Amino acid sequence: MRIWLWLLVIFAGPACGQTERDDARLLAARLQSLQTVRGGSKPLAELPSHIPPPKEGLALTADFEHPTKAGLIPIFLINRSGHRAVLDSQDGDIFLKLEYHDSDGTWRRAQPHLYSWCGNSYHPLPPVPDGHFLMLEGSLPKEGPMETVRFRLYQSEASLQLASNTVMAHVSAELVRIAANDRMRVTEAGFDELAAIALGKIVLRNALDDLDLRGFAIWRLGQPRFGAAESLEVLRTVAAGSDRYSIMAQDTATRIESRQVIPAGGDFKGAAQRSWVFAMLYGILLLALGYALVGQVVRLRR
Repeated sequence: MRIWLWLLVIFAGPACGQTERDDARLLAARLQSLQTVRGGSKPLAELPSHIPPPKEGLALTADFEHPTKAGLIPIFLINRSGHRAVLDSQDGDIFLKLEYHDSDGTWRRAQPHLYSWCGNSYHPLPPVPDGHFLMLEGSLPKEGPMETVRFRLYQSEASLQLASNTVMAHVSAELVRIAANDRMRVTEAGFDELAAIALGKIVLRNALDDLDLRGFAIWRLGQPRFGAAESLEVLRTVAAGSDRYSIMAQDTATRIESRQVIPAGGDFKGAAQRSWVFAMLYGILLLALGYALVGQVVRLRR
């Protein structure tokens, strides 16, 4: 692994102005602070009477008709699946996002996601037992074009990738633009879209952080969730170029060919950060050894 090149790509992606980045991060962070879990799970007997629970399984129900005093939408994750539900979480945010139904019939995110670079931010919430519900709150824009919208959970477990009921509501064009250029787009992308990003056919302008999303897409093609033959074809095309991405693509192709693929769910930037930490620790160790050696020489001369 050419760690210095990977670090260069991480911190040298298509740049946004600092003011634009600060504004985008503020918007995303504010939304995520609003859309967190409100308290622990409760038994279904405490579910509001106008919210019908499903006969079985899991359900995500948005109470668009009864917003809170703060203007937020109460959302209920209801568990009648017969087993407990364990939710991925980032500082209490369970990856709840507003989506809109666009003109080509596709559901698209209308809210971006700002990831944390601290591993301590990621931990599952206390499980939601069968026969219980969890209350969330969702935010709707106050202005923008009217679209059919819903809330959806972006969870790693397929059974928890739930979508709510729909309503006509405003959609923020600014938030849609940021969401279409964020890390979650690459994380959630299917193979065709991921390949197009890796090949540079789709250019993403990340406004939330310094992660180069084309480099991230190249890395994700090395995960076992995608077919090796298809990924290698894309990676070899990228590797035939002469820019920094060609070396990254060759590294990823080599991992696939040698079956040394980073496990699905591994963290691209986290792996680079760990390598950077190891390099720093190694450097500190060398400095300490050098200092001890110099001290020994001085003592001997005395």
